[in-house]
Amino acid sequence: LKQLLTADLSNMQQYLQNTEAATLVSKDIEKTALSIKAELSSYLSALKYLSDEGEEFSIRQFIGNDSTKRGIFITSLSDKHHILQPLITMWLDIAISSVMSLEPNKERRIWFILDEAHSLNKLPRLLEAANEIRKFGGCMLTGDFGRVKLQSWGRSRLEQGRWRQRFY
Repeated sequence: LKQLLTADLSNMQQYLQNTEAATLVSKDIEKTALSIKAELSSYLSALKYLSDEGEEFSIRQFIGNDSTKRGIFITSLSDKHHILQPLITMWLDIAISSVMSLEPNKERRIWFILDEAHSLNKLPRLLEAANEIRKFGGCMLTGDFGRVKLQSWGRSRLEQGRWRQRFY
């Protein structure tokens, strides 16, 4: 991670040699390579807040374990939220897709309570999940989900009237 975020292009080119990414950091396309590096930096910088100490944790395995009643709370401090936003969005997407990959079960209850959901990155599966997650035992409650954000995530569905009943 440190290598990708701090290395100059020539070092990155050596590091990524013989991979699919090697052409993306070529000196022949320096402006593009720098743009890619900047984009990578904005998304990967959140990884420096993760620790590899302690037990390994898998959201997918946690969701698939029906044997205990537990919860996951994903929070962030205000001053770090913009940095952690991609990670939180990814974790939520993994959790949603994990629930939707389970066997249908109307007795199971897996709650997603999203406060300030508008502050996350775009989550295309959220709208799909709002309709389909119930048959897998998923339940969703969103707070402070602005109409503008909802429209940007599912304008055509909103116009069809499918979402007004659930969110307004």
